[in-house]
Amino acid sequence: MNDYQAIVDQFYHNRLLFGDLEDSGIVAVEVAAPGEVEVFKRQGGAIARERRPLKLFLMTADRALLKGLSAPHTTVELKGDFHFRYLSLFSNLGALEAAKRHLRAVTGKTAGGATPSGSR
Repeated sequence: MNDYQAIVDQFYHNRLLFGDLEDSGIVAVEVAAPGEVEVFKRQGGAIARERRPLKLFLMTADRALLKGLSAPHTTVELKGDFHFRYLSLFSNLGALEAAKRHLRAVTGKTAGGATPSGSR
């Protein structure tokens, strides 16, 4: 296998981008309750429904951005030298929304806002 093929294989088998082959057929996901989502899956000729725990997160470049956030959350540092290396986990939608408001107040930017020129 050449380098190009190895990269292509890594890309197209990335579960974060394309889903899990073991869990195929998902056509929609909707918030069903404060801590659950409803997953709609095509199985044969029918659509099946399944409830799963809601897993909410955001990623930041600096752990200190969430300093002072009163909403319950857990932050872990991810391996690697990437810009967004801090993963914060939230148990409910209200806590995630509070974090988004907190980040807007601290940074003056909305979610997905542009990174200043020259920074990583």
